[in-house]
Amino acid sequence: MRNQYRRYPPKPEPVVVMPKFYHYRNRQESDKDWIMKRMAVIPTEKQAEVAEEYDRRYMIGKQSQNGRKAANSYLQAVAAEYREILRQRQQDAA
Repeated sequence: MRNQYRRYPPKPEPVVVMPKFYHYRNRQESDKDWIMKRMAVIPTEKQAEVAEEYDRRYMIGKQSQNGRKAANSYLQAVAAEYREILRQRQQDAA
């Protein structure tokens, strides 16, 4: 009896649509992980739309140095909205 348990491949990570533009200076100084965590709570069908709006805000504000702040504030607000919807669903299901 060599291996009585089947080994299943690990579940693939969910695909997250990311903005094209975000702050990145080096691995330690990047908004990538922060953005990925917020995009993960947004429904897949809405992620592209949110990523485009993030890019738009980031690039418009680039001249005034407020782009990063404006884009991150927008993403934080959208993610908080969807997080609240998820909490409501979980409470309703309980």
